[in-house]
Amino acid sequence: MSETRRLIDSERESWENGFFGREVPVPPPPKAILETLRVASGEGFTTLEAHVFPFRPVFPSRKVALQPDDKYPGWKIKPSDLFWDWVKAGKLSRDAARFPGPYWVIVDGSDRLKYDGGRQLYTDDRLGQELARLREEGKIATSGYSPEVPPASRCAVSMKEVDRVIKPLVAGILRLEKYQGNMVKSRIPYAREFNILGNAFYPQWGDEPLIWELFEDRYDRSGCFYGDLSCSPGNLVFTSHWYGQKDPFTSFRPLIEFPLGSY
Repeated sequence: MSETRRLIDSERESWENGFFGREVPVPPPPKAILETLRVASGEGFTTLEAHVFPFRPVFPSRKVALQPDDKYPGWKIKPSDLFWDWVKAGKLSRDAARFPGPYWVIVDGSDRLKYDGGRQLYTDDRLGQELARLREEGKIATSGYSPEVPPASRCAVSMKEVDRVIKPLVAGILRLEKYQGNMVKSRIPYAREFNILGNAFYPQWGDEPLIWELFEDRYDRSGCFYGDLSCSPGNLVFTSHWYGQKDPFTSFRPLIEFPLGSY
């Protein structure tokens, strides 16, 4: 079986039987997905996995919007009321719960971490050696947070540093520059993506209270947004802080977005 067919069959199984409970068309992955997975493997990234968001709008010019009362069999943990309130109030983008049609991603599928006084580290984290180097070079600040945070930790990294340092770093390691014309993006998950991925593929992300994770969403235009899939039974809980803040209990995970045209 080809890698393309394996991915399509695996995704269809998870979406149809695990989340939607009905037949779902799954578009083939762009060639760039398979090439990037091979590069990632060669670079030692063992936790990057490909998934598709198959949400397909009825009209191509529109987006699929999740609603708090939607009833999908696999949507067991939903965003908390605060998320919907902030969207309604304009604190979050009106697109915060909308999917722009089918697209593929590569996301870090690492298990989430338990808080250990700032000392927590991901297992076999390829980014760890890069983070240690960036801290030594002063590109990620080491002042203003708990001294227990190890140099290789993904915690205590601000959203400002994720935008300016981490995203370009990941793009460079995975050699994404050749796909720039096809709108391939190095980023982190939006809250809606984190929530749906956790429900459909990574139920262990919601097993118990764990450290919080940064999201791509912006709060009130300039602030950052982060949350936890397990803080409240059945809800993805959120909060916000300023763009440059860093905490020993907040982390991030890389995600690469591949539009269907990125062949």
